[in-house]
Amino acid sequence: MHLFVDRFLTTDDVAAIDRATGGAVPLIVPISGGVSAHEASQDHSALGEWRERLRKVSRLFAVGSHANHERQLRQTIAALARRRDWESAALGITDLARGLLRRGRAAEA
Repeated sequence: MHLFVDRFLTTDDVAAIDRATGGAVPLIVPISGGVSAHEASQDHSALGEWRERLRKVSRLFAVGSHANHERQLRQTIAALARRRDWESAALGITDLARGLLRRGRAAEA
């Protein structure tokens, strides 16, 4: 089953999907919404900066147990996802989950 979405899902959305599918996890496929050429060019120029920030914050989060680095990592992941850089956002999510598991916070990972 595929679910095509044009926005970020809320917890209410996820609950509704869970009820509708009987707990089966559908493949969620993001589709592009109405992004103007100007917005796309601005986002593209900022992607390099966000990717570099992801690398730096991921390293800091990996070596320390600072809540500030966790928050920065979450913010950076969200910024990359808003710019539809799914690959970089997924790498950030993986780094976040790995760090949370290492700290014994499996439920949050």
